Amino acid sequence: MYDAALEKAEHGPTWLADVRCAKIVADEIHALEPEHYQLHAFCIMSNHAHLLIDQQDIPEPPRPASGQHFSALSNALRLLKGHSARYCNLALGRAGKFWQDESYDHIA
Repeated sequence: MYDAALEKAEHGPTWLADVRCAKIVADEIHALEPEHYQLHAFCIMSNHAHLLIDQQDIPEPPRPASGQHFSALSNALRLLKGHSARYCNLALGRAGKFWQDESYDHIA
């Protein structure tokens, strides 16, 4: 019953319910391992994804020429969101924002 309520995704687009997009996101999640994290588990829902990763031995990335600082976690999510958004938008024949700007990261 709880799973059914979560899958309703009453707010926002449900692009990840399209198997092409779900596969793109899954492939991108795997592509970032092991350089950006050790993947323990992930779950792709119709409008968001969950990842359980370990970055204990991942160094912070070098500072780009722009001077903007990224932590190892923010860099991994930036890469994941950027790559998957581009390919999902192509698959869906659309342009524009795919992911929300914020994420709900938790470091334990």
